[in-house]
Amino acid sequence: MSDANTLVAELYVLFRQRYAEVNRYLKFVECITENRVVGLLKLEGGDRLPVPGFEMSRELTKTFRANAYLLLYNLVEATMTNAIDTIHRAIESEGLEFINLSEKLQAVAIKHFKIAMSGDVKHIRQNLEHPIGIAVLRLGYDREKIFSGNVNCSEIQKTANNYGFISPDPNAKGRQVLRLLNEVRDKRNGLAHGRLSFEQCGHETAAEHLAKVSKETAVYLRTVLWSVSIYLRKKQYTAAPIVA
Repeated sequence: MSDANTLVAELYVLFRQRYAEVNRYLKFVECITENRVVGLLKLEGGDRLPVPGFEMSRELTKTFRANAYLLLYNLVEATMTNAIDTIHRAIESEGLEFINLSEKLQAVAIKHFKIAMSGDVKHIRQNLEHPIGIAVLRLGYDREKIFSGNVNCSEIQKTANNYGFISPDPNAKGRQVLRLLNEVRDKRNGLAHGRLSFEQCGHETAAEHLAKVSKETAVYLRTVLWSVSIYLRKKQYTAAPIVA
């Protein structure tokens, strides 16, 4: 059984790991841009020699910049997927049943249950080995299908409302996270579905802008995680006690 503090700590570790990936890559992109890197070197007999036949062209640099949007989107969706999955893990670790959950979580469970009932019969039978109150919670839930490649502030706010935790203002203190997360999602989808070429996307994007997007996105995601951590520690996913 994992307590709330352990689950929250794990959630933050996963976030920091993904954010570190983004930062390492952006520093690499910034380095090759600022230093106008034109090629690669290799060690040969103690000497540093140019790698023949390889040039760091402007086109390749644009592709590097465009790739940053894939990492940024990965950070956003991974963070939100882990946050929601942590809520479900907390419920499972406590052995809670359907009747023990808040009205919002019951609505989420019913939605998942409806999806399950139209799906794989074998999966349904396996979960019905559990007491019905627990089986209802497990049926239909799949962490790989929480989001579908369209995570932005609107999707985060909708998910927060469905689960019952507070959704922070993406534009608090003059930040423009609402616009920036839409940009990350749209550029990621444009690249993934072929609407944008990597060179075209990178041509429109400066390394300095990517650094800003990364920083603002991380600040916003941390506020979301803070809200989820309060939700978990206060067990706001459980039903309110009945007052006699």
